[in-house]
Amino acid sequence: MAFGTVGCSSIGDHDSPGAHARSIEHAFGSTQVPEDPERVVALGYTDVEVLLSLGIVPVGFTDFFGTGLNDWARHLAGKKTPERWELTDGVPLEKIIELEPDLVIASDALDKSSYDRLNAAVPTVGPFEKNAAFGTPWRDHTRRTAKAVNRVDRGEKVISELEERYADAQARHSAFLDTTLTYTWPIAPDYYVYGASDPRVQVFLELGFVLTEAVEDLDRDESKASEAGIALSAERLNLLDADLIVAQNYGDERDGVERRDLFGNIPAVKQGNLLWLPERISDGLAFGTALSTSAVLDDLVALISKTVD
Repeated sequence: MAFGTVGCSSIGDHDSPGAHARSIEHAFGSTQVPEDPERVVALGYTDVEVLLSLGIVPVGFTDFFGTGLNDWARHLAGKKTPERWELTDGVPLEKIIELEPDLVIASDALDKSSYDRLNAAVPTVGPFEKNAAFGTPWRDHTRRTAKAVNRVDRGEKVISELEERYADAQARHSAFLDTTLTYTWPIAPDYYVYGASDPRVQVFLELGFVLTEAVEDLDRDESKASEAGIALSAERLNLLDADLIVAQNYGDERDGVERRDLFGNIPAVKQGNLLWLPERISDGLAFGTALSTSAVLDDLVALISKTVD
């Protein structure tokens, strides 16, 4: 698979050596960050990959999936083995402070109380929004992190490389343009559909797809579907109908749907326009970084083209 060059740019590691401490705005105020931080903690769920794409190996990071660095990110850490933790028992404040970082990046996964305690010990860039978890647009995530660690030029390179790949995919697959889409995770007893703020859906929008009016209405009326999605009962699965239905699958979901023939009466399914995503692609889209998207984009486009082109 072609991984692209995200995270492997030849741009110098740092911007102007004369750059001074910068102020980074976030949900809890603003933080003055060091000129060139060297020991950075990636506390947000996916911050580790943004830092790696900028050429920084954090001293510690939140392990979102509980399996360490994803396969597409491991080579960027080289021989370094940063500390890692999960957030099942909350933010490990003491462990983070023991690492003696000079900066903590927390694009999500941090409440105000924990932020106050952590920021008292080390400069901490808080979430984009209060109580945020996932859903930060990848460009914003990359740009703010790059500013915080004084690698703005490299951040723009990361963004432009992925944008070029999106543009190339659109040029090669004109059938994607304005084709309606629904993205679902069918886990009984609820069957989730996701709106435009979800990072997985955003990848398809970048490729030229559009959401159906039904999903746009649901997203507006029932939920902002950036995290949990909109739950549909089995009786409302007809709302998934689109030119292309994309279903996230980790093994049991597809078996359950096919065993009960839950999608059988949806017109798109009858026409063969249902795409089940392999686990690795599902993971790459869920992580929602430029690095993870770049790792799975070629395989994703190839799968879509077999259904849509």
